[in-house]
Amino acid sequence: MSNIKTSDQVMGTFGILFSFIIIAFALFMVSQLILLQDNFNTLADETCSDSFFGCTAEEEEAIDEFMESVQSKVVIWQTMWSLVIFSGLYLTYASLRLSMGINLFRGLIFPEEHPMHVDDRRYFIFTLIGVILISFGVGFGEIAIENGFYDDLDELAGEELERDTNTLTESNGGITGSCTTVFLFLILIIAFFTRGPGKTEELPFIEATQSDGDTETSIDDLLGTTNTTEEQTDEE
Repeated sequence: MSNIKTSDQVMGTFGILFSFIIIAFALFMVSQLILLQDNFNTLADETCSDSFFGCTAEEEEAIDEFMESVQSKVVIWQTMWSLVIFSGLYLTYASLRLSMGINLFRGLIFPEEHPMHVDDRRYFIFTLIGVILISFGVGFGEIAIENGFYDDLDELAGEELERDTNTLTESNGGITGSCTTVFLFLILIIAFFTRGPGKTEELPFIEATQSDGDTETSIDDLLGTTNTTEEQTDEE
């Protein structure tokens, strides 16, 4: 394993901890979406289950169409957060490369001789940028899905309902992207003040000599003498 700078180890360790936070939050969001899906299903069943105020055939068909639309949107929502989980796992890999110098999958896409190959520090920073883009993309998707929910409710109710949609910075994906942006800013500060090659200690070269009176015999002379003796032995 090559020598790793202390700053790279620190940034990589912070990256591992931050990736765990992203993964945990994304898993929490997926679990909440599963609960939301169950709540919609329960609400649809209870709406038409009343024996006195049940649904007509047309109303039941409209509710079924609404539920199909909700189910598809929730599945898309879960898929988007699954991408965040994958990006968090990839950030963990990039952090391990930076902090420990592991060679797993290193150079799989771009070998070291390739002009697109980057070092572990830049690879870690580029991975953080990718996580930010994915998170904000999820935020945009959440806003679109919420607006789709309101459109379906307006169609089901037959009138336009009051909407309370979030902005990009208020969405869960936008919050994740904003937190990752702040983390990237801190990483860039550390990288700026610790740029350049790491310090390596060079061991002084010690030439061993054998003193015999005024004559000094170096290691090279000894090796040369040994080689000569071996050649004479082979000739005999």
